[in-house]
Amino acid sequence: MTHMLQLDEGERQMVLLALAHLSNERPGWDDALNRIAVRIDNTENLRAVTYDSFKTLHTERGMPNSVLGMKYEKKL
Repeated sequence: MTHMLQLDEGERQMVLLALAHLSNERPGWDDALNRIAVRIDNTENLRAVTYDSFKTLHTERGMPNSVLGMKYEKKL
């Protein structure tokens, strides 16, 4: 079964950000999540570019552990 979903640019980036966040929380899921991200992102070497950028940003900046605004601690 195939589904069609129309997203504007902001929604597309929000989906990629959510996938990247989930990948950082569950590293073993990265391959499956990247396969989803590739469908809505530019690719380079079979990787979704914006998705990987969001993953790197999350890691480098110590982004919150939850998009729901729950308390988190930045690791030094």
